[in-house]
Amino acid sequence: MKRKWYFLIALVSVCGFVVLGFKHIPQPLESREFQGKPAPNFKLENLDGGQTSLSDFKGKVVYLDIWATWCKPCLEEMKKGKKLKEAFTGNKDVIFLYISIDKEAEKWKNYVKNNSIQGVHLISREGAEEKILERYDVPYIPRFVLIDKEGNIVQYEAKAPSDGSIETDIKNLLK
Repeated sequence: MKRKWYFLIALVSVCGFVVLGFKHIPQPLESREFQGKPAPNFKLENLDGGQTSLSDFKGKVVYLDIWATWCKPCLEEMKKGKKLKEAFTGNKDVIFLYISIDKEAEKWKNYVKNNSIQGVHLISREGAEEKILERYDVPYIPRFVLIDKEGNIVQYEAKAPSDGSIETDIKNLLK
């Protein structure tokens, strides 16, 4: 009889932790609520310790990647992103913008440096700085967002680098 009570208490405790522990995770909004609307601006720390803002890239197509070093799918897509970036080598009208949500900046910096990831790199520690996860309504990572030259979201859930058709989507925004 005691075992049943211990089991029941443990189950209720775990369920309570899960409900309370994940309370802060945003529920995904419909992508149509973002389509064509201005991308939320932010100003975050870059690799050099300075600040970079999304508005710095007005007039350019931005392919935004929200990721973390502990996220295996993020790292796989990042590897596949090298081929995508090669298609736009020398094109100054396309920006590959990466926002890490790592807790520790050193892990983020080391990963980018050791893997020679080209692009603009920023960090929002745990997604809290500038409320990136909340403002972009990110329920999971990796999250890719495609932003046009006017700073509007064209694709809230943009295709991943592994989907070859994202190259065409980006090229269409350059016309």
